[in-house]
Amino acid sequence: MITVPTKEEVDARYTERAPADMLGFEVDEYTPYMSVEGMRPLAKEGVTDETLKEIQLTLNRGEMVADMERYMEFAIGKANDQRGISANRSIQHYIAWTWLSGDAEFSSTIETMYEHGYTGWGIPILRKICEFYGFDHFKEEDS
Repeated sequence: MITVPTKEEVDARYTERAPADMLGFEVDEYTPYMSVEGMRPLAKEGVTDETLKEIQLTLNRGEMVADMERYMEFAIGKANDQRGISANRSIQHYIAWTWLSGDAEFSSTIETMYEHGYTGWGIPILRKICEFYGFDHFKEEDS
């Protein structure tokens, strides 16, 4: 059975990943799933723990995978339209989402593809994600 990370594991992942994610495309995805203690240093002065609890989300693998599938058409569109920053951001979202879904090993696989073989505005990575999760989003005309 695949289990999703705990809030404390998400806190640690955020801390580990934030220094290399200058624009926050990946780490911003972790924030709503962090513990209040993990979110506190990221919050503006005066934000209460009660407010942080209100924005906290409960991590659910099924919902995360469904969200990834809903986003896929948009991501493929950005890649096909050769929208560099948007296509890049989509891949960084997927690195976070796959990890949050409990698929840390697969997340690491697509991260390696991203860091060492990012081509075609991320289409090969998006194809791999679709294959892994059984999403049927690619058409013949997709790059």
